[in-house]
Amino acid sequence: MQGDLRIFVYELPQIKKYQLTLKISQFATENMVHEKLLSSNVRVQDPLRADFFFVPVYPMGVVYKYKRADEAQKKLLYDSIKKYIPQDLKVIACLQESYNRAWCQRQKYLAGFLKYTLSLLKFWDTDNFGESRHIFIFPGGDQQSIFANWKEEIGRSVHLLVEGHYGNYFQNADDKQTQQQRRHMDIVIPGGGDYDTMRPYRKRKVRKIFLSYCGRYSGSKERETIPTLLQQMKEYRKNLLFQEVCTKEQFLENLRTSRYCLTPAGSTPWTARLYGAIAQLCVPVLFNTDVFIAPYNLDAIFNDLSIRVSLEDSFELIIKSILKADYEKIYKNLVENRNKFMVNYSFPELFTELLKIRCRS
Repeated sequence: MQGDLRIFVYELPQIKKYQLTLKISQFATENMVHEKLLSSNVRVQDPLRADFFFVPVYPMGVVYKYKRADEAQKKLLYDSIKKYIPQDLKVIACLQESYNRAWCQRQKYLAGFLKYTLSLLKFWDTDNFGESRHIFIFPGGDQQSIFANWKEEIGRSVHLLVEGHYGNYFQNADDKQTQQQRRHMDIVIPGGGDYDTMRPYRKRKVRKIFLSYCGRYSGSKERETIPTLLQQMKEYRKNLLFQEVCTKEQFLENLRTSRYCLTPAGSTPWTARLYGAIAQLCVPVLFNTDVFIAPYNLDAIFNDLSIRVSLEDSFELIIKSILKADYEKIYKNLVENRNKFMVNYSFPELFTELLKIRCRS
């Protein structure tokens, strides 16, 4: 069926000056997807034959380009798209009672960039190839809201998200309603790490570490549980490795030599650490049973290659869940299904979801 799918990839050299290519970043997802589509057998050169149109906007690349610019560069970028900024833009940071100059300026700039990009899309407003057949990717936890004007400008297009529809986790009523309305147009894809982390490690390593974690112990309730979990697990005389700071090389080595890797959520449920663990065949341990939603609706398969515990349970129950797990069975499932949860290898799953949208349309 995938051979029947046809995607046209826009070439937009005009926007390159507005965005970075973040290959050494957890947001490398955006350019990974673009690069894969450029060489995919579903790509067509003739837009009149296309089912969908991929727009190569790197939202996090746009954010970081602006963030890293000095004040003079920011002004040049802002002035170049000022005429595209919507006059009626609704941004809390721009309101008098909560005015924040820097944040207001950035939000207006991003909204103007989006509007400018749409002006470059030859098939955006055509009857047969309109907005609903265009694809955008959002590789961060902010999802579409990174552009304050996304609902008005791209509210009917297809969006690839690294976050699922995650219940009550840091959502207000409007967010939940929006996600419910967009279920038929949003596709949850795997998030990425940088290119090195997401490259499968082929050599079989001796996994001498039972459980490991390298990272902060703050930023979320899930992370804050780690010191206590570590202290209580020491009683079971397992080989544990916990570090607050490690180099990238150490981080990768930990993933490759550990049986289980803790993958607590940060400010939102997805984490690059989770997908890095999967890529390096370390069984991920999640601190929730239903908040994180697996990519491509593959919840059953995901649950068979991971361990999910609940923060509502006692530490004793959490530890027993890990100790009693059938590691060999879970590891086998992880090996067999790893590619489905790696953004650079899961294009068969992505194309299947796009075909479903095409059929519904």
